[in-house]
Formats: sequence, C-alpha cells, structure tokens
Amino acid sequence: MRKTPIYFLMLLALVSCAPSAEGRGPSSGVVGKVLLGPQCPVEQAGSPCPDKPLAAEVQVFTAGSDEVLTSTDSTEAGRFRIDLEPGSYELLAAASDAGGLPFGTRVQVRAEPGVYARVTLSLDSGIR
Repeated sequence: MRKTPIYFLMLLALVSCAPSAEGRGPSSGVVGKVLLGPQCPVEQAGSPCPDKPLAAEVQVFTAGSDEVLTSTDSTEAGRFRIDLEPGSYELLAAASDAGGLPFGTRVQVRAEPGVYARVTLSLDSGIR
C-alpha cells in the first residue's frame, strides 16, 4: 500500500489553507519620532536643553507632490509608524497653532522593500 498519495493530499490541503502573500499589507514603510525644539531661549554648555517629543499629525506626500497620501498621529512620546509601499516620499509633522508655530519642513525618505526607514521630524518651537 502506497502512502505517498495520502501525504501529498495532506500537504496540498495545508498549503491551500495558508494565507497568501497578496493578503498581507506592505512590509515596508517609515518609523520615527517627532521632536519640538529648541526648548530654551539660550543653550549653554553644561546646561542641556534637549528637544522634546511631541504628539503631532504626520503627513505623507509622494515626493514632489502637494497631495497628502496618508497621515497618522504620533504618540505623546512622539513615536509613529506608517506602512508604505516601496517608493520615495516626503513626510511633514504638522502641529501648528494660531500664529503658525510650531512649524516643520518636509523630510525626504525612501521606503525600501522589506525595510522600515527611520526618520526624525523636527518642529521649530520659535524660541530664540
């Protein structure tokens, strides 16, 4: 009696139940942190005044475009993660109050297949 056909059928059944790669989301994107600074009007040696994490909206643009593709909010610790297809993007942290502060500038980032690029987005507090 041959057991090969039974094992083959069992293997075929297991493979057909496995999730397909198409059903998975992107395994690439961007992870990072949003920081607000400067925090002190005058920084002096020996008296550190580090930038502080900030909860803000992180907007994603296709490189060179003004259309927001997607956005997410960073946590109170300033951390965020955005799943993206491989490609070139620009990120902007937005937390402007009345008067335009704090303000940020776009940061270019490239999402590579299977990798999460790391980026720090800085917002200018306006303190001088």
